[in-house]
Amino acid sequence: MTMIARQVMTADPTWVGETDTLQRVAARMWDLRVPCLPVCAENGDLRGVITYRDIHRRVLTDGGDLSTATAASLTRDPWATIGVDDPFDTTWSQGSARHAGMLPVLDGHHLVGVIPHPAVAAWVTRPRADPAAPSGATPSVLGRSLSPPAADGARPATATGRARAAAGEAAVMTTRRHKVVVVGVDGSSSSITAARWAAGEAHRRGQTLHVMHAYRVSLSGFPGYDERSDLDALVRSDGEVLLGRLADDLRRRVDGLDVTTTVERADPRQILVEASKDAGLTVVGDTGKGRRHPGSVTTGVAVQAMSPVAVIPPTPGHPDGPVLLGVGGSAGCHAAIGYAFDEADARGADLVALHAWDDLQLLGVERRPVLGEGELAGQLAGWQVKYPDVTVRRHVVRDRPGSALLRYAQNAPSRPQMIVVGGRGGRSGLTGILLGSTGRSMTSHAPCPVIVVRPDPASDQ
Repeated sequence: MTMIARQVMTADPTWVGETDTLQRVAARMWDLRVPCLPVCAENGDLRGVITYRDIHRRVLTDGGDLSTATAASLTRDPWATIGVDDPFDTTWSQGSARHAGMLPVLDGHHLVGVIPHPAVAAWVTRPRADPAAPSGATPSVLGRSLSPPAADGARPATATGRARAAAGEAAVMTTRRHKVVVVGVDGSSSSITAARWAAGEAHRRGQTLHVMHAYRVSLSGFPGYDERSDLDALVRSDGEVLLGRLADDLRRRVDGLDVTTTVERADPRQILVEASKDAGLTVVGDTGKGRRHPGSVTTGVAVQAMSPVAVIPPTPGHPDGPVLLGVGGSAGCHAAIGYAFDEADARGADLVALHAWDDLQLLGVERRPVLGEGELAGQLAGWQVKYPDVTVRRHVVRDRPGSALLRYAQNAPSRPQMIVVGGRGGRSGLTGILLGSTGRSMTSHAPCPVIVVRPDPASDQ
């Protein structure tokens, strides 16, 4: 039996006014964990919709003041609407609500309800023999519930799951709030490649690029010199010349790029880790020759940095490819999931979520969780509500995680533009001391940039 919109919608939906500030709108979305809200006139007539993504981009690109700009400045026409008594069946595909995250239900011009995208997905795939749902019975992220309905076999979100997802979302917001991308340069070709990648990334984010060079002076074998000699000044001068030429090159390549430089006599790992405290992203180069020793700069920064770390191989990935995400199933991976969704949305890319398991997990030798298709879908469901424009492909394979991600990155028809993996967390100040086997494998051998995302300490408690 064909249903009508009244029987599927969530009545009395939350909406914002045209004169509400973007700060208030963003706070309301944050409270409700929704990607968009209807915008209405004072009498309740629909004026359009406003999305979290548009507010997000306003902050990143324009640096706008959210306390003064209003919802009217970012209101867009809804992708589609439906009358309250219009038929609602499979002719209303998921695409009708997907692009805005919801389908507004109107009585004339007046907003009387909404059908959120997950509800559309759940309803159009419901067997026709099922009894009709009573009016207003459909769970809705745009109503009072904070957890989206399960889709594609996903289990309903638990309180723990929602808390972990919130921790991941907080990590994404923290990353974007910082206004600098940091990159370490030592003069090698791999570090120059990393700096050029970082320049493009800083420009895309609308952030400053801070290029750092560290040097150490060894007096062994130079008996004519001591700490008061000019050797330190000579080495520092070489570093300043290197960064000056590189900064000029980056400005020529990326129009309008804001570049700052620092030369310090120190351990490069130490200054990069310190700089990462105020960075949205820390970038290091890798030779691509499989360096694994714990004393390397690449490994040291990836292990200890406070921001996400991008490890750039000699040949960066395919700019039009998907974002490849390694999903481990532990609490610490939620920050990586949030980061991957945010990157895929900003780049207009698909997201490939891959979970790998092997016999060691089944036997209990390793304590990494084993996820089925439905459980993997459950971990991603809340993020798909927040990022409705991101197309997600899920894969569960029997393999070691590092090997599975590398094999996909090297052999998939559409090569990824980046790989996102989670770092390993810990308690009592030990967070980040170990990178984890998957992170080590990926940062040593991946054919594209690898982003290591440090878990929020709260997610590991």
